[in-house]
Amino acid sequence: MSFIVGSLPFSPHFFLHGGFEIQAKEALKAARNAGVEIQFLNPWSCSCDFDILHLWGLHDNNFSLIQLAKNKGIKVILSALLPFETIGSWIEVAKKRMHSDTIWNNLHLVDAIVVVSHEQSMVARSLLKYKGIIHVIPNIIDDIFIDNESTTLRKVDNIHAVCVGSICTRKRQLVLVNSAIDFKFKLTLVGGPDYSDFSYFDKVKHAIDSSNSSNISIIENAPYASQAILSLYSSANIFVLLSKYETQPISALEAMCLGLHLVFPNRPWAQQLLFRDAHHIQRCDSASVYNMMMNIVDLKKPAYRDPSFAPKSFSSASVGNLYKNLYHEVFFGK
Repeated sequence: MSFIVGSLPFSPHFFLHGGFEIQAKEALKAARNAGVEIQFLNPWSCSCDFDILHLWGLHDNNFSLIQLAKNKGIKVILSALLPFETIGSWIEVAKKRMHSDTIWNNLHLVDAIVVVSHEQSMVARSLLKYKGIIHVIPNIIDDIFIDNESTTLRKVDNIHAVCVGSICTRKRQLVLVNSAIDFKFKLTLVGGPDYSDFSYFDKVKHAIDSSNSSNISIIENAPYASQAILSLYSSANIFVLLSKYETQPISALEAMCLGLHLVFPNRPWAQQLLFRDAHHIQRCDSASVYNMMMNIVDLKKPAYRDPSFAPKSFSSASVGNLYKNLYHEVFFGK
């Protein structure tokens, strides 16, 4: 007996398309390659010929669908992005963001939750109070990067920093741009505007243009997992991501795989075990960013990537099999 998995995105991709959407599409493609029959559901269709509904994200629309799916005898899996903070005011903030009673009332109906790390699974237990099945399935590192894996971190003589991701207030690229302007190191940003935060992109562009800095560039339309991105990583030596919050940024995984040094803020997301080798800055300002990168330049001994980081466990084939096992467990039981 086989099963069919139907899936809906977090939001319409013509309105919003970022890392979570890439995560969803790559995961479903990997599951399909592993032999799972995947349907990208058409909300306009009346057909309901699938056995498992895989939803992405914690928002009211998804939780309204959970009850409808269960009424039809369909199993439900939810992929969730959660904060790393589990104490104090963050819990209250998170609960306000997930304000609807629909979420809390229907969560127990979910047959399984998927998160990207062990730390996220602990948050799911403590914040969501979820008592059901939780599977840890990481994001995917594309084979183009795994095939060029480096276990040695690069020696840095002249700084070439790179930041990959939507340009938005949360990722704080403006701090990085100002640092490159002030201290004249080479910086490449990869990413376009966040659809909900166009004004921030304009600020970043204006700062670069008004500085007349030839050492700073933006690549807006580089395709995901492209040769252009691989070439950029290969020419750079430091990956900087100053986000206020993240879960498991795909671009950071790619940079790790290729041997770039990582510079992150001292935020809970950046303290997860996966990023134990990262360089953490205490203050997110121009001078702190530059000083940390100069500390990397001053490293005299060869640096090696943490041997516990195994890029092949993040491969499409590996992750696809994890999803296949998850769907099998939910549909057939253990």
